[in-house]
Amino acid sequence: MLVKCEYVCTAAANSVLFSPFVGVYRVNEEITCTALGYPEPSIYWESVVSNATRTVVTGPLLRITEDMVGDNSWQCRAVNVIGSTERLHRFRVLGM
Repeated sequence: MLVKCEYVCTAAANSVLFSPFVGVYRVNEEITCTALGYPEPSIYWESVVSNATRTVVTGPLLRITEDMVGDNSWQCRAVNVIGSTERLHRFRVLGM
């Protein structure tokens, strides 16, 4: 299952669109974050955790893995020379 998370990046207003919202995933599914902007932004995912250890995934694709079973918070960030915008996605991962 491929889920597309759409973001619109603008230099002036940081207008952000998130679609669709899915709250539950299974191991081996993927979430794709896309962003529109000029110049074209770089995209990465960052885990949001309460301790100091964070995971960063470079690129638009976040693959759901076994170690993510349970509640998760991940932030997708789009960055270009004009600025950045991000969107938080909270979801649950079910085991196999």
